[in-house]
Amino acid sequence: MDKPMGLPMIESTKDIGVNLVGDIHMETKVRHLPAGPALTAIMLYDLFLFGAIFVSYTLDRNKDVDLFNSSQEVVNANVGAINTIILLTSSWFVVAAIEMAKEEKWRISSRLFSGAICCGVLFMMVKAFEYAVKVSAGLSMVTNDFFMYYFVLTGFHGLHVLIGILFLAFCRWKARTAVSSGENVLFFEKCGTYWHVVDVIWIMLFALLYLVR
Repeated sequence: MDKPMGLPMIESTKDIGVNLVGDIHMETKVRHLPAGPALTAIMLYDLFLFGAIFVSYTLDRNKDVDLFNSSQEVVNANVGAINTIILLTSSWFVVAAIEMAKEEKWRISSRLFSGAICCGVLFMMVKAFEYAVKVSAGLSMVTNDFFMYYFVLTGFHGLHVLIGILFLAFCRWKARTAVSSGENVLFFEKCGTYWHVVDVIWIMLFALLYLVR
């Protein structure tokens, strides 16, 4: 008895389905967390910690809006905006450096990491100037609740910037000494992800401490 004409088409469809499942499985296997599980856990913890402080800040602000508003008048939003531009520029340098590393243009990648490091250092210099102005005006963590949050949040963020600068310096060194290594690119992506998280936290701090009334 002859086979129905539709059977070969059914078998072919099954084969296609198996191939598609195999391709999807292979694509799934190569996916990975950009920062790796350990660093991702640390960054999630930092985001949770900053988020908890943000909630505490909002609750305390609602209890004494006038105090927080009057205190924010002392904070220079222009300086905060300058630091925001600096960090966003640094993120561009990091992204460009990683792209150059993927193309194995190590010298250019190293120079771009240098640009990101310079931005990080400049950010800290501007923040130090801002602190000096506050301290010279007699302002400190014990002045009132707003400045307690201001110094704690910006100081804790500044610590993360310093750690990020160290990561970027190591990336620059690896780019300068690299010949060809996929592991270098993966390491750069991990450090870059950390740096971007630091940038995002600063943007939230800038909005919360400098802009929101």
